[in-house]
Amino acid sequence: MQMAWKPLPNEPLKYFSEFPLGDLVQVMIWVKNSLELPGKYSGFVHTLVRRMNEPKKILLQNQLKQTQLSHPIVIDKILVELFSTHSVKISTRAVEEIGFEDQLFDLLLYFNDLQYEKHHVPLEATTNEAMWTLSLAQAYTGLSNVEYAKTATIKHLIFLNFLQKHFG
Repeated sequence: MQMAWKPLPNEPLKYFSEFPLGDLVQVMIWVKNSLELPGKYSGFVHTLVRRMNEPKKILLQNQLKQTQLSHPIVIDKILVELFSTHSVKISTRAVEEIGFEDQLFDLLLYFNDLQYEKHHVPLEATTNEAMWTLSLAQAYTGLSNVEYAKTATIKHLIFLNFLQKHFG
C-alpha cells in the first residue's frame, strides 16, 4: 500500500503558534527523553501514532520499529526556535486536540531535513570523511560516558588518520 505524503510546511511552527509555550516545551522534552532513554522509544511511537488514520498508523509503526524518528539534537533546535519565536503563554488550544500528532510528526521531519541536509556532502559512505560528517551531524561524538568509553579509542584513531590524510 502506498500513501500520499504531503509536502513539508513552509512555516513549520505556524500550527503551534496558538498553543501555550509551556505545553509545547513539555511535549518536546518528552520527545527528547523518549529518544534518549532506553526503553522509552516504543511508548513514544505508540503515543505519536495512536490517533492517526489507520493506514498511516500501521505504516509508521512498522517503519519506526526499524529506525529512530529523530535525534535529540534536532529536538534541541526545535526548542530554540520555539523559545525565539513563540509568544503565547495561555491559550484555549490543547496538545490533546485531534491532529496534533500529525503536525508534530511533520515538524520533526522538517527539522530532521534541516539538520541532515546542511551536513550532507556527497561522500563515499565507507570513508572516514563520511563517518565524521554523519557523526557530527548526529552529535554522536561522546553522548555519554558509556558511549564514549566504548568508542573513544577508535574515534580518535580514525580522526587522527583523517587529520594526517588532509593536513599532513
